[in-house]
Amino acid sequence: MIKEIQIQNFKCFQQAISFEFSQLNLLTGVNGRGKSSLLQAFLVLSQSAWQNATLKKLIINGELLQLGNFDDIKNSETPRGEDIKFTFVIATPNISQVRINYKENPEDVLIADCTKFEHSGQAIFLDLIKKIHFVSADRLGPLKYVYKTLNAFNKQSHLSFPN
Repeated sequence: MIKEIQIQNFKCFQQAISFEFSQLNLLTGVNGRGKSSLLQAFLVLSQSAWQNATLKKLIINGELLQLGNFDDIKNSETPRGEDIKFTFVIATPNISQVRINYKENPEDVLIADCTKFEHSGQAIFLDLIKKIHFVSADRLGPLKYVYKTLNAFNKQSHLSFPN
């Protein structure tokens, strides 16, 4: 089980910030404070583990997430030469901590290159990070809901309304 993650220079997290986890976790807070960025950190590593088994490349756009390019995921206040850093504290008998750093790939801005991967059990960590699942829920405002309902009705009656 992942007990803690520390994130630095990723999206809104310039300074290193730690999040501790238990068996059940709830993320709450005002907008723009990093709830989605925390989830995206897990998901970008998970999709990278699925696409390249060594995590040597951070896949910024994949099946789970499309985050843009390296400049879109690196904190905008962070100097150009500094890495994005993830540190995990793991509660398993064979692995206790994993540190992964990524830097910009100068030839492909859609991926990042691993500059550090310190661990005591890479295969165990990769298996763990691949087990990350995310269930998304669409947010429908009142207007979109009305158009969606009208369009569903119109498909049955062969009428059309603008989206």
